[in-house]
Amino acid sequence: MSALRDLRLVRTALAMLAISTAAVGIPATLAPRGFYDGFPFVTSWIDKLGPFNEHLVTDTGGLFLAFALLFAWAAYRPHPALVRPLCAAFSVSAVLHFAFHVRNLDGFGVGDAVAELLSLALLLVLPAIAAWALPTGGPASGASRTPGGSPSAAADAHDGGGS
Repeated sequence: MSALRDLRLVRTALAMLAISTAAVGIPATLAPRGFYDGFPFVTSWIDKLGPFNEHLVTDTGGLFLAFALLFAWAAYRPHPALVRPLCAAFSVSAVLHFAFHVRNLDGFGVGDAVAELLSLALLLVLPAIAAWALPTGGPASGASRTPGGSPSAAADAHDGGGS
């Protein structure tokens, strides 16, 4: 693939992660009880996993909002120094989250269990795509440097402006 096509793939994966983490973070933070009772909006998954705990739900929402902000920022300015550690950190959480849900499917119908695991698997795949497709050279990676060692103006122009 060309570097430009790779960069589009990176930005798309990061934007999808920003949207999906915001879709969890916003309702969990602003309406924790409603989130607990009705997520993912067309059915109810969370209430099958234990009693409501407002502190836990709002803290989780805040963490998802923080990831949403970072994914949106990374989609706008996909520098390897941001994208790779962000995807790695989120992947740690996503793997643990997926593993929990694989072990806790009691009370879920087959359709809900499959939908839940597929949606969580997407959160494993998207950061891997973003990290893998990230160009290793050229302006987006910061490989184009001036003699003084700082990122060139061309790199800033290519990925959306100055720092």
